[in-house]
Amino acid sequence: TDADGRFTLPVPPGIYTIAASLIGYAIARVNVIVRGAESPPIVLRLAEGAGTYTERVTVVGARPEESQAVPGAAALHGGELQNLRGVMLDDPLRAVQMLPSTTATDDFYSEFAVRGSAFRHVNLTVDGISARYLMHTVNDVVDGGSIAMINSETLGAVTLLPGSYPERTGRRIGTEVDLLTREGNRQRFSGRAGLSGTSATFLAEGPINGGRGSWLISARRSYLDYILKKIYPDTNLAFGFSDAQTKLVYDLSVRNQLHVILLGGRAAFSRPSEDLDLDDTASATSTPWLAIAGWRFTPSPAVSLTQRAYTRGINFENRNPGGVRVSSGGSTDVGWRMDGSYLASPHAFVEFGGDVERL
Repeated sequence: TDADGRFTLPVPPGIYTIAASLIGYAIARVNVIVRGAESPPIVLRLAEGAGTYTERVTVVGARPEESQAVPGAAALHGGELQNLRGVMLDDPLRAVQMLPSTTATDDFYSEFAVRGSAFRHVNLTVDGISARYLMHTVNDVVDGGSIAMINSETLGAVTLLPGSYPERTGRRIGTEVDLLTREGNRQRFSGRAGLSGTSATFLAEGPINGGRGSWLISARRSYLDYILKKIYPDTNLAFGFSDAQTKLVYDLSVRNQLHVILLGGRAAFSRPSEDLDLDDTASATSTPWLAIAGWRFTPSPAVSLTQRAYTRGINFENRNPGGVRVSSGGSTDVGWRMDGSYLASPHAFVEFGGDVERL
């Protein structure tokens, strides 16, 4: 290529497919028709992260992006998430730990403090729904660890709102961390697999009904227990996790869109029982989940309504060396949420909404 990245391929007239790839960017494929010796220049645009490059025109007012409007807020997109998520672990919360005002509290935990406020005060949301259970961890154990139960490649953006932000979800006195999932590819099917230092990941995506919708499926399985057995062959210490995620989006019409998000996972822990008391935990399991079904209705360019029904929860169980249950617990929440917006004028934007939950 020359200094501007241009290059020339001498080929006879015909139909060709050009594929371009770069580390940290999604693969781009463009169909080209060469008609003669003189062909117009072709520009290949690559999208950061795992999603394909798409163009979408959205007409809005002069309302600033929330990550710019909230003091101290920051947002991570595409390639930034891939670069900061961690080398050994695929964890988007590890990327958040690199942002200003955050402090990692433990190398083995994804948790962090923001401006001195503990992680238990953080409001973690997935597409606007509070998701406080989505962590792989061992409950009721002091010296443990944790990892976020979501694949970084399925996210479009992560936003950190440290304070003075609009209380849309509420019920938290501290920071808000918004995880925004991305849609699947509406043009073509694609799939890929990857290995990190501790887990294997598979992701597939593709269109529905000629591009009127899309689907995305991701699965992850750790082999940390296998690595521990290779490093320490004389110990039976093991911790492993697996999770899966699905997102379906379908446009019923120009004004109506349906979407479904499903997340679920399981973590298991075990350790040698020779030196443990009957009150200690020898084995533990944890199973969190989140399910969202939503409908977005835009009756006019000035009005938008989004309604979502959701359920979230967790079940965990710890057993002592004798196999007796020493602690267990579970929680299932069911709720409905409505968010609306109205552009009254170029200088007046109104947001409204409400929710009902059964805890």
